[in-house]
Amino acid sequence: KKSPALFYLNLDLETYPENLRAMLKNNAPGEVKTFLSAVEPLKDVSYSVDEKSTFTFSLKFKDDKQNSLKTILKTIDDAASRQ
Repeated sequence: KKSPALFYLNLDLETYPENLRAMLKNNAPGEVKTFLSAVEPLKDVSYSVDEKSTFTFSLKFKDDKQNSLKTILKTIDDAASRQ
């Protein structure tokens, strides 16, 4: 009602059916596997715009007890070491 535009994406692969997870992990191209490893610490992402054209962007991590900046930097380091 309050948001004329809303985008939500569940990034927690553990909540997806097993056959889909297996397909993504075993048959996906390298770029997809890289993307999946980069989003592994993430829970979901959402974006909304309200009636006043104010937007909200939300990025949630699975581990909400750890500092998010530390998680982001570790994810970048891990991705860089795989290159």
